Amino acid sequence: MEIKSSILYPFRELHTYLDIGIYKDLKSFYASFENKVIGHRIKSKNKDTHIFQIYKDSYSVNANDFVEFSFENHIKRTLDNLIYKSINMIQEGINICFINNKSVSNYLDKIEESSKLLLNNKSIQEFTFLNQHLKIIASEFKFYRNSENISEDNTIFKESPFKIKENIKRSFFYKLYDISQRHFIIDSDFSKEDFIDVFAEVETTKTIKFICSNSLMITFLEEIREAFTNFKPTSIEQSRRFLTKQGKFLTITNYDSSRQRLINGNPSSEVNNLSEDIQDIFEEIL
Repeated sequence: MEIKSSILYPFRELHTYLDIGIYKDLKSFYASFENKVIGHRIKSKNKDTHIFQIYKDSYSVNANDFVEFSFENHIKRTLDNLIYKSINMIQEGINICFINNKSVSNYLDKIEESSKLLLNNKSIQEFTFLNQHLKIIASEFKFYRNSENISEDNTIFKESPFKIKENIKRSFFYKLYDISQRHFIIDSDFSKEDFIDVFAEVETTKTIKFICSNSLMITFLEEIREAFTNFKPTSIEQSRRFLTKQGKFLTITNYDSSRQRLINGNPSSEVNNLSEDIQDIFEEIL
């Protein structure tokens, strides 16, 4: 019988995945390439990093003749879903502590101690990329150690020029920021709090500069529109809070032309992966 996570044991399902599930997925990942259909197209495989290079059916001049597939990308969605499910459990536990006048600090002490067991899992040694994903949990504990942050996390944003919907809390933007970093949408030097200010503050001097392609930029902006009632090309241009990769303010013209090119073209795997990751965090709050 599958053991479910709970507010007292938020990492159960993540533990199980790291113990068992990840190895099943690894076996499936290798089997998807080492077969009669694709096997002859393998250019290289790295068993240390679990990365395959597969020859393309066709390619243009000056382009690579292969495409790369990594095990990290293969399981990223599953892994991040389990991590954020654990975080949601912790947030629920904190809310229950508030309602019942229990010590949030004592609750966090117990949960944080159990989170350290994740780092002792044997899979951490084999799949080094796991450390980067698990840092999200440590970041959440650091945030919630400040009692002001706990109440702030449940604040309803009322002054945003983009009119943030009432069910969208600060934790949503933290997850969105993490996605922007994983997909290299914005520079890592831009802080989480400045990121939130751009979307939430009635006035700010902060601007988000995209460091990605226009197709990823527009996908990011289009996918997050559901969190607002006034997030559209007109309000985006008027806000002067978003810069293109070239350092120019995003206008209605660039927005619409980039969006049209995206609609008319074939979306890349990077675009599809970004879209799916953002949709996942919306599913958590619906």
